[in-house]
Amino acid sequence: MKEALLGSNISAGSGFEEGTSCSADSETSFDKAELQHVERSAWVVTGEYALAALLAITFMYILAFSHTSHTQFSAGNQHTKHWWKARHDVPGWAEQHQQYVAEAIAASQSSAFQLDFYGDAVVEAWRGTQHGEPHSRCQDAPDIFHAHFGREFESHAWGVAGDAAQHLMWRLRHGEGLASEGPQLAVLMVGSTDLTYASFKDDEHIDNVANTTANRIHAVAEYLSDLRPQSQVLLVGLLPRGDLTLSSDQHLAQPSKFTPAIASINSDLQQLAASRQDMRFVNCGQDFTYQGETGRIHAALMPDGVNLNAAGMEQLASCLDPVVHDVAKQLEAAGEAHKHLKQ
Repeated sequence: MKEALLGSNISAGSGFEEGTSCSADSETSFDKAELQHVERSAWVVTGEYALAALLAITFMYILAFSHTSHTQFSAGNQHTKHWWKARHDVPGWAEQHQQYVAEAIAASQSSAFQLDFYGDAVVEAWRGTQHGEPHSRCQDAPDIFHAHFGREFESHAWGVAGDAAQHLMWRLRHGEGLASEGPQLAVLMVGSTDLTYASFKDDEHIDNVANTTANRIHAVAEYLSDLRPQSQVLLVGLLPRGDLTLSSDQHLAQPSKFTPAIASINSDLQQLAASRQDMRFVNCGQDFTYQGETGRIHAALMPDGVNLNAAGMEQLASCLDPVVHDVAKQLEAAGEAHKHLKQ
């Protein structure tokens, strides 16, 4: 009986001890499993957040890139904020720009009829300078400019030799493009230098940039038009040019490697002017060539086939003069200019 009871107690005790021991192991195993589950859950949640953040960043990048691609790199779109830029290749360019800004500020306070020429070397030549310094080739140009455009109008020549359309747009957006109290006629002569830069790459590239150059000139013209809604913009076609890489007896020959691009750009400018009431187009190129067996540029007007001498500047002024005065009369008839013309 005692043995049976003792056996029962031992058995019960053993059962209790085994049960206790087994329960402790289960709790320990549960704690470890729960901890591992929590750790796994934390990693899962962290990974999910990280993945979501990565996807969000990727989506934003794709969205931004697609927007940039659409606005900045689409064919023919030259109205983005990135295509114009300043020049750093010519000493004194910034100082020359600041001088023009000061002149533009002074002109903006005048009520006289403003005749403003914008462009590259041809426009700067009206000042008698090249890169801001007096130049013998254009020493008579200021007198020619005044004779044709300075007697009736308050006229300005804001050009820089070697400027392409992108450089002119930068200058306009940084102080040179100001509206005055009186009516204005902006004469735009730019684009030839764009073809020069293209030729540095290869001849084929000249034709490839014709559309881009035309679009950029469009953008400059539209910028001036928006700036001066009561005024006019006169688009001057690119003049013919020779090929300085050829021998002295061939560099004036026409057509040159630039001729197709020039024709394409001029055609585009003419179409733009025809579609706008605030723009006019004039092409003076025919005055600078004569037809022989192959055609040539007049050496007496453009000796190197690119830059105009004094006779060439006179010829250009004579071509522009009647158009400028015709536009001025139109503005006068519209009531915009009659009281502003100089007496």
